[in-house]
Parts: sequence; structure tokens; C-alpha cells
Amino acid sequence: MLNKQNDCEYGLRSLIGLIKYAGNYKRANTEVPDNEIILLVFHKTTLANINKEDLPIFMDMINNLFPDITPPEIKCEVLIDAIQRSMLKNNLQPTDSAVLKIVQLYEIKTYRSSVIIIGNSGAAKSITWKTLRDTLILLKSEQINSFETVIEYVLNPITLTTEELYGKYNHDTHEWVDGIFSSIIRKICSDNGLEQKWVILDGPIESRWVENMSSAIDDTNILILENGERILIPKQVSFIFEVEDLKAASPAIISKCGIVYNNHNDYGWRLYVNSWLNICKFKLFKDEMKLNFEHYIDDLLVFKRLNCTEIVSLTDQNCIISLCKLLESCTFHDLADKIPNELNDSQYKFLIKIWFIFCMIWSICGCLSEDGKNKIDVYIRKLEGIFPVKDTVYHY
Repeated sequence: MLNKQNDCEYGLRSLIGLIKYAGNYKRANTEVPDNEIILLVFHKTTLANINKEDLPIFMDMINNLFPDITPPEIKCEVLIDAIQRSMLKNNLQPTDSAVLKIVQLYEIKTYRSSVIIIGNSGAAKSITWKTLRDTLILLKSEQINSFETVIEYVLNPITLTTEELYGKYNHDTHEWVDGIFSSIIRKICSDNGLEQKWVILDGPIESRWVENMSSAIDDTNILILENGERILIPKQVSFIFEVEDLKAASPAIISKCGIVYNNHNDYGWRLYVNSWLNICKFKLFKDEMKLNFEHYIDDLLVFKRLNCTEIVSLTDQNCIISLCKLLESCTFHDLADKIPNELNDSQYKFLIKIWFIFCMIWSICGCLSEDGKNKIDVYIRKLEGIFPVKDTVYHY
């Protein structure tokens, strides 16, 4: 059986969502056999929230339940093409896994008014919904039917008190003061335009604030405020939760939302580096940087993970982003556009290399314990003999 994930929920409410999706598809495609539709629904409603480790187990279960049955193909060429164009326009890498997550988010939003995007830092959660937003705006501008533009409202609920979010009612004076969330909902729900309105809740889900919007994200679609006011949520309004995990979320909340699980392993550091290198126009600088990334980074990350202790835990993506930012500060002002007049090609390449090593040490290995730094010192010296014997590599 599948692992006991906090984001997996297979109760009655999930079954209702599955039946709704199947019914909508059957009404539009009456000639498709029922068993193929049910298999398609399992794929569309469940695969998005299963991690890579559990996916083979789930597929084996499905193949045993539906032997020799192939789900009908749903053509998404227009959407996928627009996603790829949007990603390239924003200097992002349109990999198959990234495009798939955006398509899954779009499909889940067609039958769920609330979606939770789960993933560790660096798992492209924000990029997923932002790219879908840009894609829908692009398709609308091209006058493609069934696509509407998107207006988003982003807030971090964990930084606000419940009264600041939902409003405060003074029982003595009977005065009501709107909160940030309630004022946003009041504004967008009174707008009769066809544009999609997305409320992005970027931060950990806690029962302190999320239970107050329970009725807004279920099938009743009504936000009930402390003063007794009931705000009807139209179908153009939806909620997207962007979280790292669901440890503090109740099963009732999880069951009311669609789930998209972003695996950070699908977004390796090379994707960020490739996008970063795209902004470098000088070919020799770009080639040398790419060579240094390929030569040093993978082995250093593995060595650090197996042998060193971090004072502050960082993902590989966090380290590479810091490395690229530090390289920008150190090299973009005089080395990224041309070879300085006083240097030849070999001297220029050596200068790029030592700048890269300096930035690599402080971005990837700067948050290690003293014991870890000593191990990195030995490791780097074995790779490169350019450091003086005195002190450690952190002193140069």
C-alpha cells in the first residue's frame, strides 16, 4: 500500500470529486466506455499528489484493477504550447516534469475551487501557478476559447492574526472592521467580470486561521464572518495554498482541496544554472562558467551531504542560487562582457576559475560547522593546488 502521506486523502469527499470529473467527461464524450473514463479519472485526480517513490506502487495497483485498458487521450497541445512559450519568455526551462505539473494544476482547478501546492523550498511552487497564470493570460490575448485571464491576490496568512485576516467585531458597539482577507474576498466577489480571481495563500497551513475559511473552500462556497455576514464565492474565485507540508492541516481541510505535489528532485540545480547562463552574453564567460559548474558542483554537493554538518540546513537549489548571485556580484561588472585588455585567454580562464571557487566555497559551504569547514578545506585542496599552505581555503 501507499505510504501514509499527510497529503493523501481517499475519503468520501475525494470520491465525490472523482464522480464529478467522470460525469463531466462522460457528458462530453458519450461514446467512451465507462471503465476507460474511470481509469482516466484516477490518472487525472490522483497522480498529481503522489510522490515519485509511491508512483510505481500506485501504477501497479491501477494496472491490476484495470488490466489491458488504456485511458482515453486528452489533447492539451494548445495549453502545453502556451506553457512552453510562457516559460521561455520568462527565461525558464520547459522540462517535461515542469510542464506536467502546470497542466495538472490547470486540470485540478477545473473541478476544485481550492488547490494545495506542496513541495520543499526550490520545488517551483510559485513558478507553477505563476506560469499557469501567464499561460491563461496569453491564451486569452490570442482569443482562444474557454480561457480567461487571471488576477491574483497574494498574502502570507501566517504573518497576520485571525482578526487581521478575517476582521474584528466589537460586541459592545456592534462595529465591524474588515480584515485583509475578508476585504479581498468582498472586493473580488462583488466583481461580475469573467476574469479568474486567484487568492494565493503563501505560508504554512495552521488550524488557527484555515478553519475559519472551511466553508469557503467546500461545496457551499460561502465565507462566514464573525459578524454573521455570509459572502457567496462565485466560480471565478479560487484559492491556491502554497505550502511545504500539511502536518498541521486537518483531514477535513485536505479533503476539500485538490493536491499538486511538486518534487524538488524534478527541479535540479542545472535548470536554474541554465536560465542564469542565458543572461550571460559573452560566449567565453558562459562556456567557462558552465565548465566549472559541471566540474565541481555535483561532487561537492555529495561530499557535503555525506560528510559535513550544516548549522542552517539548505537545499541544493538554495546553494546554487546563492552561488549564482555571488558570481554576479564578483564578475558581472568587469569579466562577463569581455576579456580585460591586460589579460590573455588563459589568464582570463584562470581568473574565472578562482572567482568561481571562491564563490562556491562561501555559497555552498559557508554554513557548515567548524568540523565541516575543515573537511571542505582538505577536499578543496585535493582538487586544486592554488591555495597557500597557511590557514584554510576560507581565508582566501
